[in-house]
Amino acid sequence: MPAPASCTSITLVEGAAITSEELAACLADHMRWARSGHQEVRLAGTTTRVDWVLTDEGLHALTDREPGGRVALTPTRGWIEDESGWVEGDPAGDSEAALAAQGVDILRSSLDPTFLDAMIRLAPGFTVDGREEVELADGTTTSLWAIRADAPFPTFADSTTTELVVWTPTPGPTARIDVTSTTPGAGEGTSTTFYSQWGELPDLAELEELAGEIG
Repeated sequence: MPAPASCTSITLVEGAAITSEELAACLADHMRWARSGHQEVRLAGTTTRVDWVLTDEGLHALTDREPGGRVALTPTRGWIEDESGWVEGDPAGDSEAALAAQGVDILRSSLDPTFLDAMIRLAPGFTVDGREEVELADGTTTSLWAIRADAPFPTFADSTTTELVVWTPTPGPTARIDVTSTTPGAGEGTSTTFYSQWGELPDLAELEELAGEIG
């Protein structure tokens, strides 16, 4: 799969410098250009799997968190599954619906390409750190370029990102991002996001049943 134009300025050669703006634009534009894919996020003993599609209207996604639960969302609606079934989020609804709406809004924002763009832009810059054998979500390994943030930097909610590494075969179709952050009162933690199935339309039949056909 070729990369969008914003990725053409990035050269994957060991020691090459990449500005945060260049990398942010490339990664976010590739997500918009691919329009669909799969993510698996591992953090603090939990695993969240996300199938997503971007249409002209916005983001559609179905997530499954272990342990936890499932969330389904469209650009304007969202549902969280509990023991009794799916609960649609509604800020003006009862406490359960209002809580669901809040959770859906947070998830929708974190999955949008603009969130990825904003996170990468906070870094002071990046350097290509050579190729390494890296484990993927399915347990296999492959050789990928490491694009590493040059120094720790402040991020969201008073957190400090102490290390951020983007693993990719070529500029654009990222395979994995590792983020290690420190938060006051919570300590240090590392999230690993695996990206796969770029441009492949996932099975969102259950979301379609909830919300109607994706346009």
